[in-house]
Amino acid sequence: MSRTWVLISDAARARLFEVAEHDGMTEIACYSNPSRRSMTHNKADHSPSRTHDSHGPGRHIIEVHTSSREKSERQFASSIVEALEHGIAQHQCGRLILVAPPHFLGVLHAKLTPSLEKVMVGEIHNDLVSCSTQELADRLHEAFPRECHQQLRRAAL
Repeated sequence: MSRTWVLISDAARARLFEVAEHDGMTEIACYSNPSRRSMTHNKADHSPSRTHDSHGPGRHIIEVHTSSREKSERQFASSIVEALEHGIAQHQCGRLILVAPPHFLGVLHAKLTPSLEKVMVGEIHNDLVSCSTQELADRLHEAFPRECHQQLRRAAL
């Protein structure tokens, strides 16, 4: 199959592009995580709490539970992976490239299925979700000349 899907994402937004042999690079879907966009940074979500021992002066660290921010990121990653999995099952894509900041790329990796891992040809560890389509095409051509060279070159002509 000659189609390559490129997922450009961060924890709040994702854009899915298709790099097809004759059509160049086209945005085919956009996803957003509204709960992540509205969250404010809460230090209490990231630092362990301390408590006093009920019998004596000892103090213990209480394990921090998964923060609402982390839960939101994981749910968003799951919904993206589900959409990608559907596309693979429908034979709409033969190759997959992931582009995301390192932390969110790790969240995505934790959710990837074996069928998605099988078609993955690479990844870029950068936050490029706000870039223009042309800038994305340039970055992809630079990082993956074999996978995107012919398709993106034809699109530029």
